[in-house]
Amino acid sequence: MQQLSNEIKLERLSYVDLTSSQLFNLATKLGYFSQTASPAVACCTKLYFAGLICVLLAAPTVAVEAINKEHPLRDIVVVVPEAWQSSLSKWEDFRRGQGHRIHVVSPAATAELTREAIKNVAEQQGSQVDVIVLAADSPDYSPNQVVPARPDTVPTFYVDSKVVVHFGSTPTIASDHPYSDWRQDESHRTIVGRIPAKNAQALKDYCDRVIQYDTANEFNGSQRQIDIVAGVGGFGALTDTVVESVARQLLSEDVPLEYQLSMMQASPTSVYYPNPLLFSKTAIERINRGSLLWIYLGHGFVNTLDMIPYEGRLLPILTDDQLPQIKVTGLPPLAVFLACYLGAFDAKDGCLAEKMIMQPGGPIAAIAGSRVTMPYGMGILGGGMLEATFRDQRSTIGEILTLAKSSSIAKIESNSSEKPKVAPESKSKPSRREFLDTLATTLSPSGHDIALEREEHCYLFNLLGDPLLRISRPLDVDIKAPESIRQGEVLVISGTSPIAGRCDIEIVYPRKRIPDPAKKLRTAVQKATSEKLELQQQLFDAANAAVITRKNVTAIQDNFKAEFDTHGLPVGQLELRVTVYGDNGWAAKTWPIEIKK
Repeated sequence: MQQLSNEIKLERLSYVDLTSSQLFNLATKLGYFSQTASPAVACCTKLYFAGLICVLLAAPTVAVEAINKEHPLRDIVVVVPEAWQSSLSKWEDFRRGQGHRIHVVSPAATAELTREAIKNVAEQQGSQVDVIVLAADSPDYSPNQVVPARPDTVPTFYVDSKVVVHFGSTPTIASDHPYSDWRQDESHRTIVGRIPAKNAQALKDYCDRVIQYDTANEFNGSQRQIDIVAGVGGFGALTDTVVESVARQLLSEDVPLEYQLSMMQASPTSVYYPNPLLFSKTAIERINRGSLLWIYLGHGFVNTLDMIPYEGRLLPILTDDQLPQIKVTGLPPLAVFLACYLGAFDAKDGCLAEKMIMQPGGPIAAIAGSRVTMPYGMGILGGGMLEATFRDQRSTIGEILTLAKSSSIAKIESNSSEKPKVAPESKSKPSRREFLDTLATTLSPSGHDIALEREEHCYLFNLLGDPLLRISRPLDVDIKAPESIRQGEVLVISGTSPIAGRCDIEIVYPRKRIPDPAKKLRTAVQKATSEKLELQQQLFDAANAAVITRKNVTAIQDNFKAEFDTHGLPVGQLELRVTVYGDNGWAAKTWPIEIKK
């Protein structure tokens, strides 16, 4: 880690300072690319490394306006088996109460005919189609894809693969993305989501959970929680180091500081690696406590996340056999799987993503890939989702994925006012997107089309769940506090909140800084000859324990005040984090503070 840090400072712009060839040569110098590896392994390793950098930079920086933010998502077309329509009655009433117009369509024998039926309804009603909800599971995959859909399913499209088919995927991609172009003229992309219900009761139960999610007025810590799980890279110590640095960069810059993040990584060299015998249990516990987002990055299969090698065994991170253990008590998260096959909703027995969201106590929705996915394409799309969520503050999960897809395929070299342009960064430096494209081109096999890879990932990734689910966001808090204070002085914090309620005032470590107790435990783990697993779990807990001290007060008439004794606080840059939980919302703010000797 130290060697890598000395040569490439793990910050966004320091990567941009390097050319792609310099970065590749540096990685080779550090032993990342084996000179004796087979061409296939070397190629996968290069792509994996490029993907990590993509996620690290995680910002397409292409300004697009695929969805008019001021235009309400009014007209909804629901494709649902005719016999199941009564299962949607409460959901329809709820959405109509929000101002939506609902148009119901029965599925046809094929996806193409179903899309035509959606177009006919729009033309007959003289309305725009803002959102399409596919309210049933898809038919099972068939190699010839000519079997007519059953009446209790909504068919999906099968798109010929031009990229991932060369990396072990099936020749076709199961995708709901073509429904978004219901006019079939590429003039506009409509929001699409699928509720993968296998029967009418499952559809009704899921819709009840949606209404409960969107009307929840009990605000607690799960609204600000984001959990990230990184699987096994499988390419050696340097990769593990880069993954950890990627994670810390993600935790540091891409998510507003008002959100609390936790990290798990299936690498023994990482501070985020728990006792491997408890890895799965710990992952499930973190799902069950609730969060806004639960993100998985790593290898995946139809019904399982990656396996952790330990003493000649393979330990699961999460499989479908463990789903009965998932019983979320807080806010059900949106699960995002940046991995292969976990969103293969056309699989005969279903995929892990759809099983998780249809679990009574599971996540509320999922975004996942239906076939083999690739690091660069996922990195660009994942960065777009982060930007749509936190920078652009899109209201619904359907808008987030649709905008991310539009930005990922947008051109960056055009000067035309009718085409999207790159956000300006510097005259002397390429944009991040330009850098990533150059890097991906350099590290990809000869003839590989990265634009086609980005486009194909729009088809690979689908939204499973109600696309109208809304993202909970905090209001702003006004904080009055010093920017620095000497250790031992009394720290006085006051402020004003737009809402009254319980107020948590915390002093926390910045995301870029590993907590001091974790640093000490890391050394202890490295030296341990016995009880290492127990120390490993303690290290993991300490690495995720950002809160140093906390006080709970009440924001009365929207005002709050607290005092802290700074004796014993660690010296250096820390942060004050204020979160207020009211009856109908929450508010938050983070304030930097330096503790001096």
